[in-house]
Amino acid sequence: MNYYDLSHPSTPPTRGYRLGLWRLRRQRIFQILVALAGILTYLLLYMTFKREDYTNEMLKPCVLLFFSVVVFLVLLLFARNRIDIVRMKKREVQERHDYNYAMYRTLYKKNEKLCSITLLQMARQQIELHRPQMALQALELVKREKLNVAQLRSYYFYQAAASYLDAQEGWQEALSSCYAIPKKPQQLSQEEIENLFMPESSPDKLVLAVSDWEEQKATRPVVTILAAVLILYTGVYYGINGLLSWRYHYRGWVVDTSFFVLFFGWTALTLYWLVKLIRLIGKQTEKGKSAKTIQKIFLVIFWICFFLWNGLVQVLQVLGNDAEVEVRPNGVIEMKHENWLDPPDYYYNKSVGLFLRKTMTLDESIGYGIMEETPESDSSEQASDGKTQYNNEAEENQMTGEDTTDTGDTADGEADTDAEDPLESQARAVYTYMKEHGEIADGGDSSQVTVGCNAKGNFYAIFESGEEDGNTWDNRLVYDRTSANGACELFVYEREETGKDTQLLGFYAVNKTTGEVISGEKTSWSEVGSEAYREATGE
Repeated sequence: MNYYDLSHPSTPPTRGYRLGLWRLRRQRIFQILVALAGILTYLLLYMTFKREDYTNEMLKPCVLLFFSVVVFLVLLLFARNRIDIVRMKKREVQERHDYNYAMYRTLYKKNEKLCSITLLQMARQQIELHRPQMALQALELVKREKLNVAQLRSYYFYQAAASYLDAQEGWQEALSSCYAIPKKPQQLSQEEIENLFMPESSPDKLVLAVSDWEEQKATRPVVTILAAVLILYTGVYYGINGLLSWRYHYRGWVVDTSFFVLFFGWTALTLYWLVKLIRLIGKQTEKGKSAKTIQKIFLVIFWICFFLWNGLVQVLQVLGNDAEVEVRPNGVIEMKHENWLDPPDYYYNKSVGLFLRKTMTLDESIGYGIMEETPESDSSEQASDGKTQYNNEAEENQMTGEDTTDTGDTADGEADTDAEDPLESQARAVYTYMKEHGEIADGGDSSQVTVGCNAKGNFYAIFESGEEDGNTWDNRLVYDRTSANGACELFVYEREETGKDTQLLGFYAVNKTTGEVISGEKTSWSEVGSEAYREATGE
């Protein structure tokens, strides 16, 4: 019975065979990890769908996380198997044969191509062990149609060598078939092969020639491991960033570190691959010189485009991140927002662990002493110095409304709650004004207005929201500042839509004493406001 027949019960209890079985176990562990990654991704999607701030844009980070983990595991498995090959080069021929035999009987048994290639390797190793009959048994089961041209030439050479060493007829025919196939540059020439089969030549020379026939240099997969880590880091960094709530952001050192890792990492890795591909194209013999040149130029242009795109993405990521001026012992971070046209704007965030920071709520800002009460004048007007300070007396005037005049433009019952933020009361007054003037199509009332603070700590209120062509949008009233004469609070009404720039829809002023709402009747910063707006604000 043929020793290499898969129905043969032989399983040698050798170290090489056990090492081969360990590779099979690693393959199964990899499959389990991929299945686990799929389950975790499903749970992540489920929890994402349940979020109140869910948008369709959150699906992309989930998919990115899953594929980055899978690619990381694939490359890690490939690297580990490559390390096995490097280590096997240092082992005895018998151990290498038994390792391949384990692969042949387990991992490769359902793949005819891999089975044929493994049989070819084991035939060579049997010749090295001076067992030509066993080599012929391995070659007998090789499916030649599954081999490429170089492997087919090796097949005929091994067949001729094994038949010659076993003193069997037919080795001349196999040798002729070997000559008919083009050789690789590093392989023996026809004349050198003929000398090995001369009667006066030593059989050991033929065995040595078989051993060196397909000797390949195996190197440790350092680049593969680095590429796996870089792909995982890229997926985790952008995936988590895409799933964070609007209040949460990466800390400054995380963004800066990621710039160096992602920019220089991908630049070096793609440059390495570019050089490897150019060298590989240069070794191709079936293509003309002009075709090779065109391919090389195309690869260089592609790499330059990728380099510029990656650099632009990373630079914009750094420039779009506000700087941390000071981190206090209580975890409060003083942030600085800069642009080229206006003076720096300072605000505060709260650190969340080592990697994240979040926008502080109004209660948190008061609790940490960031917002304070500062009397400004006898009329108790509210002051705003860029770090959002409020005046207590102005708040009481907004809440009680005992001496104010109802003009019909203010929200009914807005003074019923003692604890309501004056900016929130004023935002609801603007909502009622806009609804009465047909500027809002929403069928709800002012109680449905949702409020919050943006990344810089500025108050905003969402009046309308929805989804259009797969993009989410909301119309929000954002607090700007106190007017020049101190009598009004100024608000900007704008539309924010995913994937688009912010669109200005209107400007409004609310008198801090009477609660009257005045429309600026303009939709850009450069326009001049209405006469009533200018008189009310002193601007």
